[in-house]
Formats: sequence, C-alpha cells, structure tokens
Amino acid sequence: MAVEAAVLLALARFLVVFVRLRRWRHRISTNATGQEERAPVPTLAWTVSWVVRRVAEVVPFTAVCLQQAIAAQWMLRWRGVASQLAVGVRRETEASRAAAESNPPRRLSYHAWLQIGGECVIGCKEVGTYTAFPPFETAGQRLAG
Repeated sequence: MAVEAAVLLALARFLVVFVRLRRWRHRISTNATGQEERAPVPTLAWTVSWVVRRVAEVVPFTAVCLQQAIAAQWMLRWRGVASQLAVGVRRETEASRAAAESNPPRRLSYHAWLQIGGECVIGCKEVGTYTAFPPFETAGQRLAG
C-alpha cells in the first residue's frame, strides 16, 4: 500500500503542477458540501489515510494537501469506498500566518481535504476555518449556463 501511495502522490503532483485543472478535474469527486449526513467511516479509509500521510512525509518532493487528498481518493475508489474531495479558502490573519511557518505570507490560504459520509479522513487540520468552494461540476455548469 505504501508503494501505491508513493506512485499516486507522484502522479497527483504531476497533475496539479503540470496539467491544467480543466483537463483532470472530472477525475475527482468533489461533491462535498460539509452538510452530508454522518456515516461510519470504514476502517480501510483510516488505514489509507494513515499510509498516504506517512508516505507524503518521506517522498522526495513536497506532497501538499491537494495531492494527498487526490491520492487517497484514488486508493479508496479502487477499493470500492466513495469519498468527496473538498477545496476551501480562508482569509489569513497575522496569527494564522505566524502559525503556518511553511506558507509564505499572503492574503488567502487554500486547503484540500477528503471526506467520507461528512467526516474528514485526510487533511483535517483546521478544516472548520475554511469555506469550501462549490463542487467543480457545479461551478462548470454555472459558467456554461
């Protein structure tokens, strides 16, 4: 599972860095709204989450939250577990900038996390402080309409 996670993190990084979002956004499920009814999360999901987070710490590149959420979602999908990827934004304050030592100072902070049945399984740190964007499909439909 660790080797699979490393390969998928590398693939997710490639997608995020080198391929335009419109070319791959349909490959991820983003119907998370934060209003889903809570359901028990399968043990497998916690295992995949743990493996992805641990592998992300040792790969020879920086695997950010979006890449971790994408890799975990792929791993879960292949194992028959549905999940929703959420991307959110928040305005940074001086206190939050000081706490986020790895992020350069900027006005907005972005974060991605993965949910199953309304419960966060990866990227959960400070999720409540972010406002989730509408699902990609909904945003695309609004632009087309």
